Amino acid sequence: MTDDKGARRSRQYGPTPRQLAYFKEVAHHLSFRNAASVLSLSQPALTSAIQELESLVGTRLFDRGTRSVQLTPSGKAIRPQMEWMLSNYLLGVQGIEQMLQRGEDMLRIAYVPAAAQLAAASIIQWQRARPMTMLQWTDMGDHLLAAAVEGGEVDIGLGLGFTASETLETQLIAQEQVVAIVAPHHVLAKKQSPQWIELRNHPLVMLSHGHQQQAIMRSMEQSDSDMALVKSVSHIESLYAMVETGMYVGLVSSLYEACYRARGFVAVKAQSPALTRYVSLVTRKCLPGARRPIVQDCWEYLCMHMKKVA
Repeated sequence: MTDDKGARRSRQYGPTPRQLAYFKEVAHHLSFRNAASVLSLSQPALTSAIQELESLVGTRLFDRGTRSVQLTPSGKAIRPQMEWMLSNYLLGVQGIEQMLQRGEDMLRIAYVPAAAQLAAASIIQWQRARPMTMLQWTDMGDHLLAAAVEGGEVDIGLGLGFTASETLETQLIAQEQVVAIVAPHHVLAKKQSPQWIELRNHPLVMLSHGHQQQAIMRSMEQSDSDMALVKSVSHIESLYAMVETGMYVGLVSSLYEACYRARGFVAVKAQSPALTRYVSLVTRKCLPGARRPIVQDCWEYLCMHMKKVA
């Protein structure tokens, strides 16, 4: 009964890769002895394996004479298909190995949108020297970034307000400050460093997400500002559009400098207090030598080159 079940299971799944390889060699050499030598197998073991294959397909594949071995008509008929099956199996194995290798060479980097311009050039330069590396870029809020790095979803992060901990290693890259941006004809355009209290009577607009919003709100409340004049929007393009009207003062990160200057806006740094945060690279802490080589290599490169850029 057990043998019958095994035979049915074999017929269901077809010849094994081992059986396909054995058939190919015997069909090529037309000699069990020569094929066994190539396969580093004993001749009785090869003969037994071919008999199992013949039992599986339900017909003889070789005529065995005392001095020669020949393919039967059935053997000749199925030989191309058998060799095709073996070839595709080997290609599949190679594909799996390549996928696993790419997994080792995959690097996942995440950053807060405001810091993207600090990271992009250095990351691209690093990858150009390592063209086989697969690079995944992700942007996410700074409130999610630390958790993603700690949880292993991200290899290296670039965000704001990180502090070193038992699980995270950080590297200071730059300092971010909240700046006010206005249209060139706005009354504040000629101010060098206004205090927050000087902004309280102007309609303000800021992004509605992230820790930066909380810091701005606290400063505005401390300066007795009319909070009804403070608008929040979800996207930076909406903020720019409102600033372009000349009515609103935009409150944004200094990391957006290249973008708002390209639009012709004037930036003024509000003081007393200056709202600043630190931009840092972050990765998971590891014992020496335990970090994946590709992650360690990129970490060291970015720590060195991004500090120069910033």
